[in-house]
Amino acid sequence: MASTFSVKGLHIIDGGKNLAQYHMQFDGHILAELSNFDKPILHFYDWIGPAITWGCFVQKEKFLGPKAHLLFDLAKRPTGGGMILHGADFSFSLAVPRNCRLFSDQVATNYKRVNTILCELLQKIFALPVELVEQSAPNERQRLCMCSLSQYDLKLDGKKVYGASQRKTKSGFLHQCSIFLAPPDWQKVSEAFLGGNDVIRAMKRSSHWLCGPSDHKRVSSEIKTALIKLLSQ
Repeated sequence: MASTFSVKGLHIIDGGKNLAQYHMQFDGHILAELSNFDKPILHFYDWIGPAITWGCFVQKEKFLGPKAHLLFDLAKRPTGGGMILHGADFSFSLAVPRNCRLFSDQVATNYKRVNTILCELLQKIFALPVELVEQSAPNERQRLCMCSLSQYDLKLDGKKVYGASQRKTKSGFLHQCSIFLAPPDWQKVSEAFLGGNDVIRAMKRSSHWLCGPSDHKRVSSEIKTALIKLLSQ
């Protein structure tokens, strides 16, 4: 069951572990009701097992094989963006009403503002030179989030460590985020995706994971605490 509380300038919802579809529907509900809020909503969520989500414009049949639903919990996001793996990442969303200082009518500006905050957070927690991607890199696998670098993603040593997707309405915007902490189960990836071995090579070439499985819980807790502090200032 989700727990809800507020701090200065911020509503916080901790959704805990649940099905991917539940979390995505909950985020969609937040976006639909955003006109009723006067400050940003930070929504944390975790997964009951390995999951894959994809943006609302992606045709999953072009990427996922017939065994995918047996290996991963699957769901469409209410935002855009490509396919992304969950379970060993740190996932959350930030919904920003139109009347808040973080809001802009320009989607690119919203991306840059939010992801700059995340960049500073990761720099402090990991003491690593994480930086913003200034320009998207052309890539035939752009619909696979972990295989491509898009503008204002976060990178370390040229490899992606964080991806986000966004949807803006007249009431504000929803920004869904994934920080790549531990690598996924590569065997499951190879069996779930069409051309699985090629997908794995592309992911390993383009993405970087910030910690191992044994540190996932500790690092997730640190990120959660730091994020609440940063966004409530």
